[in-house]
Amino acid sequence: MKHFTRILALVFLLSTIIFSVTSPLVQARHHEEENNTINKTPGIASSPIPADTTDNTTSNAANQLPNNDFKNNISQMKKWPIERIDKGGTLIFSDSPETVYNDGILYEDTVEGNGRLYYYHVNGTTASKKVVVMLKNMDDKNVNFDISRSANAGPSADYLYVGKMSQVRYFGYQVPENINLFQGQSKILDTKAGNMVIKKDQLVCGIYDFKTNGKVKITVAMMPIYENPQTFLKTAHYLPTDSSRLRGTFSNMDRILRSKKAYNPEKDGTVYFRVADDNDDKYLTGIDATDGSQVKNYGNYGVLYYFDLPVVGMQKAHYYLQPLGGVYAGAVAAKMNNERSLSVFPTPAERSFFGENSLQTYFADLGTYGRNDNFYLQYSPPGASNLPVNIIMMPAEN
Repeated sequence: MKHFTRILALVFLLSTIIFSVTSPLVQARHHEEENNTINKTPGIASSPIPADTTDNTTSNAANQLPNNDFKNNISQMKKWPIERIDKGGTLIFSDSPETVYNDGILYEDTVEGNGRLYYYHVNGTTASKKVVVMLKNMDDKNVNFDISRSANAGPSADYLYVGKMSQVRYFGYQVPENINLFQGQSKILDTKAGNMVIKKDQLVCGIYDFKTNGKVKITVAMMPIYENPQTFLKTAHYLPTDSSRLRGTFSNMDRILRSKKAYNPEKDGTVYFRVADDNDDKYLTGIDATDGSQVKNYGNYGVLYYFDLPVVGMQKAHYYLQPLGGVYAGAVAAKMNNERSLSVFPTPAERSFFGENSLQTYFADLGTYGRNDNFYLQYSPPGASNLPVNIIMMPAEN
């Protein structure tokens, strides 16, 4: 695979710009705070993202610093018209109960075709546990379960670290995998992840993009570490949801956010659009297959966004992510000029997280692009982070 030449990944924190956001914010699930999520796992949260985690972390020029022009641009930015298009595929989302106090089935449903599994669970018991995902062929034929992209993070008691690393790995280098299921056969989705020992208060997160050519039942369960998964599931029961009810099956696992017109930096100035606020950008609604009730995915966790933001004119455009809800740690990916690999921008890169001070305003650099760049950005709301976010476009400095 062709590799990019990289400079050291650096996303800067601008802590001197303060301005009021007039529209209401919708804070999603996982409202984490600095004092109860950072440095719970010594030596992990405070460390930079390892160089071997992905071969394509990137940033634009490390010498860019906040200046008066930047502040003026931000203070005068206008809302940009965006068209939102939901795409197909099925999202299987397991995050309730988020903190699990008993052994049992966390979520289960049967899917066919394109799909994504996203699970996010904390061991709330005093004993060590494991989270296992079991696949079962429910069709009258042999079925292929093809995994095109996947990521795991944890176990760790630093929830922001887990949320961020799951994103970086999801956008990073991938090796496709195929699981063959004979009629009626069951197999563990990911043996390595299913054997991880999860201690009290530790979190695990898994993301799997897949395609099947038949009906496959997906079961997410927490169980004792020495229990045989197939034996355990024969008698396991569904665990009740917590108050958030953040689990379910959702149609349209991907969403395109497309500019209604091409952005001209010279003429349009600084503009923004909002992501995952349930106002401009609605949350998905679906069905909890364990009881048939309607549920809402507060935060659109597990949804993969494609930002299609073409640029016209002679001047290049600079793109930024701005967290609005509080503490935040994630990643954004860029696909450039039909390159095979993605360029990954940790948000932020120079530290584990940002957004912890409500009196400061923070920005992460997503790169500079021009009219000759055939590009789009990929984004997915990271677990443990607060939402919504702004995506900002402004004229790039020459």
